Amino acid sequence: MSLLFRIVYAAHANGTHHKLALDALQGLQIEKSEAWTRLFLKHAETYMVGAKDPDNTFKDFKNHCLHVGDTYWGGAPEQVVAWYGKTVEALQEQRWADAVYAAGVTSHYYTDPIHPFHTGQTEAENSIHRAAEWSINRSYNDLRKLGVERYPVLAVPVPAGPDWLKGMVCNGAEFSHRYYEKLIAHYDIHRGVIDPPAGLDGIARGIVAELLVYAATGFSRILEKAIDEAAVAPPHVELTLDTIMAAIKIPAKALAKRLSNAEDRKVVEAMYDELKATGRVDKTLPEDDRMVRDLHAKEVLAPKLAKQATERAARMKVPQPKSVAAPQPNLAKVDAVVQSLTNKPAAVLPPVAAPSVQPAMRVTPPAPVAAVPPLKQPVTVAAPPVTVAAPPAPVAMSQVPPITVPAVPTATSVLPSVPTVSVPTIAQAAAPVARPIIAPVVAAVSTPAPLAPAAPVAIATSVPSIKAAIEPKETAVRKYYLSEGDDLEAAPSIGPKMAERFASFGVKTVSDFLDMSPDAIAAKLGDRNIDGSLIEEWQYQALMVMEVAGLRGTHAQLLVGAGYLTAEAVALADPVQLSADVLKYATTTDGKRVLRDGNPPDIEKIKTWVSWAAEARAA
Repeated sequence: MSLLFRIVYAAHANGTHHKLALDALQGLQIEKSEAWTRLFLKHAETYMVGAKDPDNTFKDFKNHCLHVGDTYWGGAPEQVVAWYGKTVEALQEQRWADAVYAAGVTSHYYTDPIHPFHTGQTEAENSIHRAAEWSINRSYNDLRKLGVERYPVLAVPVPAGPDWLKGMVCNGAEFSHRYYEKLIAHYDIHRGVIDPPAGLDGIARGIVAELLVYAATGFSRILEKAIDEAAVAPPHVELTLDTIMAAIKIPAKALAKRLSNAEDRKVVEAMYDELKATGRVDKTLPEDDRMVRDLHAKEVLAPKLAKQATERAARMKVPQPKSVAAPQPNLAKVDAVVQSLTNKPAAVLPPVAAPSVQPAMRVTPPAPVAAVPPLKQPVTVAAPPVTVAAPPAPVAMSQVPPITVPAVPTATSVLPSVPTVSVPTIAQAAAPVARPIIAPVVAAVSTPAPLAPAAPVAIATSVPSIKAAIEPKETAVRKYYLSEGDDLEAAPSIGPKMAERFASFGVKTVSDFLDMSPDAIAAKLGDRNIDGSLIEEWQYQALMVMEVAGLRGTHAQLLVGAGYLTAEAVALADPVQLSADVLKYATTTDGKRVLRDGNPPDIEKIKTWVSWAAEARAA
């Protein structure tokens, strides 16, 4: 049986979905499991077609997803339930080939959300999704072996209740989604595009190995439930002839496999070229990834953005101040003050209109009155100078009996019979409604004498100049850390030893380095570890440091390593997304090498690089 299984496996298993569907047969733990396995192997080609038809024929890629962080967006649970039902129905009717085909389709919809990249959506993931799948495909056998060694018994429980199957799909998506960010951080597309298995580092290999075992084991449990629910016995299957036919097909299948791998390489290399040139993958994004991205943007991101816009508009609304009618002066109180000073009925003051807002107002003194001496001392008030326009007509006053009024000891003291009037502050003066100001009467009287004009009210103020307060401070000029005339060792990633190797064939300055083609430099170096693409990255780093003031070599290495190759790409990037990409790159082996085991930059520092690049682009 093991030999037969290996032959069928070699003849028909041409991808990850094929192998997961076949591996599930090895995990069956029911009565007559061997007989059921022989049935599936007899129809192995049909089983494999079903396992790939969601990609090749249906192309309903939203149904391959279950985005845990986006309110469980995606149609995988419903599709698993639908095709599981078709499997059970075909088994009950003993339509064996149809049952095997439906089971193959079910396996695809169930196992897809157990790939972390089918449980979320980011640009960073889009850029490496297809390359990572290719690396997993080319490493499957080794990864499966690692998984079985580490997880010989991996329990995948079957939930209770009528919705047990949807629960299994959700459980699988949640199990894998916890590795979403980590798998992005530990996949190296720069290595994977050249040698697919090398794209997965040790941590990534451990993650994928566990998920492959989980996916195959979970589908074993689903097949067992389908067979139990159908309540039928397996047919007798004679496999001698099938074994021979499978062996005959091996050369053709091997050729198909090689062609498929060549096509995968072509797709991944095209995506990698676009990623290096633009910092993102868009034009070469495969149909399935493009469809999921667009549907996710329409059904998940668009409503979120609309809600955000509504909330922002509500937040921007500022309550407008209600208009308040200007209060009129209390003329009765004015009459009382005048009468108390003259012992005569006071002249009637005409109505005074509320003055418009003015930065300064001053009270014009009343007309001269005999026997009243001039004001002995000015009164100092701690407030900005104010000026109040004189009333329409001054109040005439006759002879006044000699009276003595004590000098005011403070700026806010007034005669007992005179109501206290406060000089407005700057904030009050700037308010929509200005109040008329009546200055307090302050004088020292000994003998009747003509009333001289009051001395101007002296104002003491410590309010700083508004212009000085709001005038922006001069920004420090940032320097450029690299220029064309600099020695090459000053460029990022070069250093003194590498600069000596470049100097041996005439490349001594940064200008020399940028003028020479990457492939020509790599050929002259003759180092198998340094190819044209690596030299090109170094050139991108040097150009970025030359173009962006304040940017250092290490900064440029992190930005280029994260896929942002030019100053323009940095300037146009979303600061949050760029920060995430840089920090993810900083956790990789190459990123740690750039940092020399130091700490990665904080998010606020990374965001400043975007503003610096924008300044350089605008200059």
